[in-house]
Amino acid sequence: MRDYESEWRAIALRVARLLVTNDKEAITELNGFLRHNPPSHYEREALAYRAHAKENLGDLSGAIEDLRRSYQLSEAGTYRRYTLELCLGALSAEAGDHDHARVYLLAALRTARDGENISGGAALRRFVEETGGRIDGADRTLCEEVVRRSWSVLNQSGDPDFSDLADAAERLIALGGSKQNRQE
Repeated sequence: MRDYESEWRAIALRVARLLVTNDKEAITELNGFLRHNPPSHYEREALAYRAHAKENLGDLSGAIEDLRRSYQLSEAGTYRRYTLELCLGALSAEAGDHDHARVYLLAALRTARDGENISGGAALRRFVEETGGRIDGADRTLCEEVVRRSWSVLNQSGDPDFSDLADAAERLIALGGSKQNRQE
């Protein structure tokens, strides 16, 4: 029986170094690992690393495909899912697919609202940027719920200000800068 945990730790270390110097070699390492059909949580991480390498090489469609596969393997309400949604939103926007960017950023906002200990400042900032600040109806309500929830996650007293969502996002990011909101 394969010891995927030890194997993944060693590969993740090598790949982290390679992502700084040689993305093609990082992809080769990850492809070798993925060929052995690792358990889903290792597959999810390997796909996310490979997406990063593909993005570095300018292969946005390949990076998005890997991130989507990684996303499918992630658990709802987790920080890992939140970060995948943020990455998918950003890469979709960079690729000019603003409809999918919006879908993934709204998903990230819902994950921040519904997940445990996730401050949604980054998702809020990207959503405000993607929409040009024109947010109303259910989307506005969701954004306000994320601000309120994030305010609580960051242990802030009083009520947050909803009048300027871009400012609220920056404030949440600044408040969360030293706080680790990760789980999984």
